[in-house]
Amino acid sequence: MVTISKTSSEEILKKRFIKNKPIVIHNGIPKKKIKKYSETNKLKILNIGYFDFNKNQILLLKSLMILKNKFKNIHLTFIGKTVDTEVRNRFNNFLIVNNLKSFVTVIDFQMKIDKYYYESDLLICTSFIEGLSLSILEAMSIGLPIISTDTGGVNEQVINNQNGFIIKNNDPIKLSNKIEFFIENKKKLEIMGRESYKIFNDKFALNKMIKSYNNLLND
Repeated sequence: MVTISKTSSEEILKKRFIKNKPIVIHNGIPKKKIKKYSETNKLKILNIGYFDFNKNQILLLKSLMILKNKFKNIHLTFIGKTVDTEVRNRFNNFLIVNNLKSFVTVIDFQMKIDKYYYESDLLICTSFIEGLSLSILEAMSIGLPIISTDTGGVNEQVINNQNGFIIKNNDPIKLSNKIEFFIENKKKLEIMGRESYKIFNDKFALNKMIKSYNNLLND
């Protein structure tokens, strides 16, 4: 049996009666060119995912509420298809009631979104549940630092304090603290972003996945 993360492997062992521990082969995606880092006044944050309960985008808005009176130089871009209209309506209402619309851009999901990664400084994942996050892989493949909730195999993608930060689920104060860290230490965006790129190339590039499956099939 093959799984995509150590966490998945451990969960299968707990829930199924199998003799051998599942083999972990991380999902891989093609290598990309690392982004050009430029220091700007505005911190541009990207969040990608379906608008549903699990993705919990409103956590990021709650963190923005904490930061907005102290910092005006933040902009959030959310990209995602609406699959739960109640969640999307709650998100939209939160924007309006709390006067956050000037800080936020919302874009329906598109097939080609590389430009949004390259235009951003930081990816934030707010999910309750992830396996091995594709949006984090995409962000790492071009050299973005990451802030993510502690879920699934994310801790195999994000090494705390190295290429970003892992926080507890549904903790807007902790998330706002980590965003503030990057606002006040903008050179860390490039330092941690380059670490993301290195970790990606070492563990998650497509050729690594293909090689692992070839080795497995040839054993």
